[in-house]
Amino acid sequence: MTGARVAVIGAGVAGLVTAKVLRDDGFDVVVFEKEPAVGGVWIESRTYPGLRTNNSHDTYAFSDHPYSRSADMFPTAAQVREYLGSYVRRFRLEPHLRLSAEVIELSRQGPVFEVEVRSGSDFTTWFFDFVVVCTGVFSEPHVPEIEGMQRFVGRLLHSSQATDPALFAGQRVVVVGAGKSALDLAAWAAAHASTCTLVFRRPHWMIPRYLLGRIPSDRLLTTRANEALFRYHRLNRTEQFLHGAGKRLTQLIWQVVSRLIRLHLGMPAAMVPDKPLPTGIENIGVAPEFYRMARAGRVLTRRDTIATFPEGNALLLAAGDRIDADVVIFATGWRQSLPFLAPELEAAVLRDDHLQLYRRILPPTEHRGCVRQSGVTATSQRLYERVVAG
Repeated sequence: MTGARVAVIGAGVAGLVTAKVLRDDGFDVVVFEKEPAVGGVWIESRTYPGLRTNNSHDTYAFSDHPYSRSADMFPTAAQVREYLGSYVRRFRLEPHLRLSAEVIELSRQGPVFEVEVRSGSDFTTWFFDFVVVCTGVFSEPHVPEIEGMQRFVGRLLHSSQATDPALFAGQRVVVVGAGKSALDLAAWAAAHASTCTLVFRRPHWMIPRYLLGRIPSDRLLTTRANEALFRYHRLNRTEQFLHGAGKRLTQLIWQVVSRLIRLHLGMPAAMVPDKPLPTGIENIGVAPEFYRMARAGRVLTRRDTIATFPEGNALLLAAGDRIDADVVIFATGWRQSLPFLAPELEAAVLRDDHLQLYRRILPPTEHRGCVRQSGVTATSQRLYERVVAG
């Protein structure tokens, strides 16, 4: 359906490459982005100090657009922003972008999608043949409700709000969580705050940035050979053995890998996960700076939960320990939110508050029709070939 109109919601990594591929396939594309800049999670107002990619620039790049030679092997947030900006400029995507344009409602009127957009105080309605939602999973900050939060006289922030380096200077900082963002923020706080305490329910596996000297870890760990160690719903002969008669060998390999990672990073005992990989691999990240700070005694770790904020600058842990803090940062994740979907569209893609999509792309009730009617499915394959690897 060359010439059909397509709305792309979101101008992060996925939104930009989707817009380029669809435009090159002959579609008339408009990209709506509620922020004033492209980049999604990488925009300056959402990135905390010290943030770098989990992947090296070889595997966190578009296949047709490499990073500049000046970029670090593991790019900083600022370098990712420059990279995405150069992608927009090189492939002339500016005419397709509508920045500071928030989609507030998406509905379907027969074969046409109706998109209501707010830009400042102005509201406009657009009509499209297709819509691609590229809003990602990091859309709505999640901060747990804890008794007494309103009594705390310091600052309570989500990790996405901890963007000002001056926030940490000379402060007593508590970071809640144990994922990559929590460890990154704790490492930064340990270098700039007066004290830093990490409070977490359970630790997660992290990996070194480099292995065997200066080899980026993703070049050794994210290989096709290693993929065989993960169970897939379709198994070749080797995989059938590794997850069948040879499963003890697979378990042993993971135990050895987990131990080597632990030794390489110098993980404190409190930060070692309860089970070896691949358990929890969905939370894996790269945060070696934290372990250096923890070994040096610059970060205190408490495997516990916050029970209450009793008064003033204090917080009370479930085990009874009291910690005084000026700043508490909740690196407690995100909720994926699609508030703009009309009820009938929401029902088509959500089951028990989880997305249910054919190949994680199309609503299961729609994919056959899309295959017959257009090149959308073929285009989806091209997106996989061109989009970020890793």
